[in-house]
Amino acid sequence: MNSLMSKSNGRAFSSIIRSARSEIATTKPTLTMLAEHASQRLTILKALGKRHANLERLKRTAMVWLAAYPSVLLVISLIGDVLEDWPLPLRVLVATGIIVPIVANITEPTVKASFTAIERAWLRRRSRSAP
Repeated sequence: MNSLMSKSNGRAFSSIIRSARSEIATTKPTLTMLAEHASQRLTILKALGKRHANLERLKRTAMVWLAAYPSVLLVISLIGDVLEDWPLPLRVLVATGIIVPIVANITEPTVKASFTAIERAWLRRRSRSAP
């Protein structure tokens, strides 16, 4: 009787082993496919990240230009005639000494707040129109 039980246990065990081997054999391609899929998604996310970084850099450049241009125009139009006879390095020193604080403390924060308000309004409008 013990030999019958050990034979049936042996068959059951070998059946379990066969089943596990077949599962492993079918799982390997699935794991490979998952790894490839994850790699493709990572590549796509990296590309989107680069695109986003480029757009952010472009936005920052536009903001700095929009903050600096009116300040430079204002300062040059107000004191350009006074500094006309001065040597170029001294004119640039005085002009930038006036322009940089104006840009850093007044126009840049104003432009940044304006951009943020425009972005928020655009995102709200876009989220309302999305299905």
